[in-house]
Amino acid sequence: MTELLGKQVLLSGRDVEKLLVARARYGTTTASTVIPGCPVTRDNADDGEQRPERISVTREELEALIEEAVRKDRALR
Repeated sequence: MTELLGKQVLLSGRDVEKLLVARARYGTTTASTVIPGCPVTRDNADDGEQRPERISVTREELEALIEEAVRKDRALR
């Protein structure tokens, strides 16, 4: 998302790990899991791994995706 808004600044792997620990501490639940190369961090961005395919969505499609994600998150609580 930050790349679309202007300048993408990747976090270090250590910073991402801190955020994941904080997520657990504050009870935030998600379906996502950490797998090698995901999330993309400053540490693994240029290591030759294949990057995800870029897609384009309209504003309406993005809003619908966000609304669906929020609705699913609220249903889990």
